[in-house]
Amino acid sequence: MTWSVSSFHLLDAEDERGQAWRRELLDMGYDLWMDALGDSWPLDRDMFYRHAESGAMAMENGRALGLVLHERTPEKGAIKAIVVHPDFRRQGVGTILMRRAMRSLRWQGRQTYRVWPAPPYMLLGGGYRYIWPGIPEDLSDSKGFFDAVLGWPYSEPSYDMIMPLHDFSPPPGCYQRPAAGGITFRSATVDDMPRVLAFEEREFPGWVRYMREHAPEDIVIGVDSAGVVVASLLFDMPPILWSRLLGGGAAEIGAVGVAESRRNLGVGTALVARACQILRDRGVETAVLRWLYRVDFYRRIGFRVWKQYIMSSKTLDYVSAPYGAPRS
Repeated sequence: MTWSVSSFHLLDAEDERGQAWRRELLDMGYDLWMDALGDSWPLDRDMFYRHAESGAMAMENGRALGLVLHERTPEKGAIKAIVVHPDFRRQGVGTILMRRAMRSLRWQGRQTYRVWPAPPYMLLGGGYRYIWPGIPEDLSDSKGFFDAVLGWPYSEPSYDMIMPLHDFSPPPGCYQRPAAGGITFRSATVDDMPRVLAFEEREFPGWVRYMREHAPEDIVIGVDSAGVVVASLLFDMPPILWSRLLGGGAAEIGAVGVAESRRNLGVGTALVARACQILRDRGVETAVLRWLYRVDFYRRIGFRVWKQYIMSSKTLDYVSAPYGAPRS
């Protein structure tokens, strides 16, 4: 078998010709995704496009054999997903795509051939607009592939959790301790946004970008008696990434954060409970939390584990897989 590999990046699609070429590759990539994962991890086409900012496709005679999606920032690189058509697995397609992705993450540039410094580490999964935080447990057979190709180390698992909202009630007394400290919870307003962003810059700088992308009414804040923001989270309203799995009435809660000085006072529990009440009142059927480690904390509110992931990251200095041309 002989195949070719084509890369695609948002930066390559700044004119109509580039957009058409990239769209053609993404159409092939979506069809491949659904052929390979449609039964276990189905996606809507538009959601796939939104998460496929950069990647590479292996093809033979115009047919998609495999796909890798990746993301690069100055802080880290991420292999967001790697998918090989069931008919072409164990034939070297995934290995070639993985090597292509690693090369792109090391030396991603544009037509000017500007070279970026290598990011300090890589993730399997993750990224800013991530699909999975790690390797899904129900796809754990792929762990052997990553072991063989790169020898990635594995760490503690992470989880996604869900909770039906039709009969949700806050845990008894969950607002009492924060209220004793003068803290109340509500949806943000336009006037709140400078204080919200200042809070994120101070406490969770990695989340500022997320907050800027959301409307104030999709952000819930905890505010003390002096009007200082001491906690926040945000919503992604339907449709969300996994709406095909969870139904069209599912919304995601993310970026849950409490100021360091206000932790262990019940603020986090009250913040999430208030968010669930707001979503329930909007008619949302299911609340979703993704990429979590504090499972017991969210269980107290009523969430249950939905999915589990094998987490892995590796410093770039120790990535030593050779880069080769596609083989026949």
